[in-house]
Amino acid sequence: MAANPEAFRYEPHPRIAERANTPPPKTDDENVGFNGRLAALITKGVGNMWAFYAVAIAMAAWMAGLGQSLFGDPYPWALMLLIFGGIMQMLLMIAIMVGQQVLGGAADKRAVQTYSDAEAILHECQQLQAHLQSQDQLLGEIVGRVEKMEAAPS
Repeated sequence: MAANPEAFRYEPHPRIAERANTPPPKTDDENVGFNGRLAALITKGVGNMWAFYAVAIAMAAWMAGLGQSLFGDPYPWALMLLIFGGIMQMLLMIAIMVGQQVLGGAADKRAVQTYSDAEAILHECQQLQAHLQSQDQLLGEIVGRVEKMEAAPS
C-alpha cells in the first residue's frame, strides 16, 4: 500500500512555540520608573475599603469636635475640613489615574496575549478538523478496497 501524497501534514501555529518562551506580563515587570511605581502603590493602597474606613473615621472624628479639642482648631474647622478634603481628593485622583494607567498597561499586554492564544487555538482546531477529514478520506478508501475484495470471487 503506497503512502498517500495528499495525507495530512501538521503545521503548528507559531504562537505555540512563542508562548512556551514568553511568560505572561505582570504589572511588576513594567518599566515605569519611580513615579509609576509610587502611583501604582498609592492606587493599590487607596483602592480598598480599609482606606475608605480610615478616612471616613478620621473625618467623622474631626467633625465630631476632636479636631477642635486636640488641635485647637477654631471656628472654621468644617470649612478647613472641606478644603483639605478637596485638595487631598484632587491629589489622590491624579495619582490614582496615573496608577490605573500603569496597572492597565500590563492588562493590555495580557489581553493581546490572550487574543494571540485564542488565535493559535483556532488554528489548532482547524488543523484537527483537517486531520480528521484526511483520516475520513483514507478510511473511506480502505473500506472501499475491503468491499471490493469481499465482492471479488475467491
